[in-house]
Amino acid sequence: MTRFKLVAAAAALLAAQSAYGSGMTTGRADAVRKAVDGAFRPLIREHDIPGLAIAVSVDGEEHFFTYGVASREGNVPVSKETIFEIGSISKVFTATLASLAEASARLSWADHPSRFIPELKGTPFDRATLLNLGTYTAGGLPLQFPREVGDHGAMLAYFRKFEPTAEAGTQRTYSNPSLGLLGHVAARALGGDFSTLMEERLFANLGLGGTYIRVPEPAMSRYAWGYDRANEAVRVNPGLFAEEAYGVKTNAADMIR
Repeated sequence: MTRFKLVAAAAALLAAQSAYGSGMTTGRADAVRKAVDGAFRPLIREHDIPGLAIAVSVDGEEHFFTYGVASREGNVPVSKETIFEIGSISKVFTATLASLAEASARLSWADHPSRFIPELKGTPFDRATLLNLGTYTAGGLPLQFPREVGDHGAMLAYFRKFEPTAEAGTQRTYSNPSLGLLGHVAARALGGDFSTLMEERLFANLGLGGTYIRVPEPAMSRYAWGYDRANEAVRVNPGLFAEEAYGVKTNAADMIR
């Protein structure tokens, strides 16, 4: 979606909400439906989107709207429990796990990565702090790892050889390796596996019963498929730091919570 379309969608919903705030309560559900339909039906048509689940909260009242299917092959309709890959919104949850580690005195934002990854001690990259990793200011890390960096050993070698293009804290460059490494460090600080910590410590305590890193078998029938340019069913690529950077799968009911 373009930024303009997202802003237009948000404006439609805010317009409906401000009408409620001025005392208009009759037909609220119909008004929300009209705003949501007006914002999203054109996007569905323009981008050939198989299905969407929309959740809107107005004065604490939740409204759910669903469109299309979670699987074209099975013609499975979308519901508010349909599980979607939420991409880089996952980073919000990764940062929250790191914040939990900080609040538990298991790490400090001023720590350098080598406190938890000794192999990075003395490298130019280690001048960055964990706060730099979380704010994309660690010295110019790229959006993605190079294609040849595919496992833990290659990751360590990459960071050991990395030459910052800017002083830490001076330039912001959006980066999956940056936030991914923060998640990796947070899991080490908390003494556990990243995915397990997210599911059992974070999601569970937030009351997110339908949110996962690893979708369990009983929930797979609710896991929506994406479709590529050839209209082939696809799911997220399981690359290095995929879990930390873009690995959350969840539903509209959990997200509105």
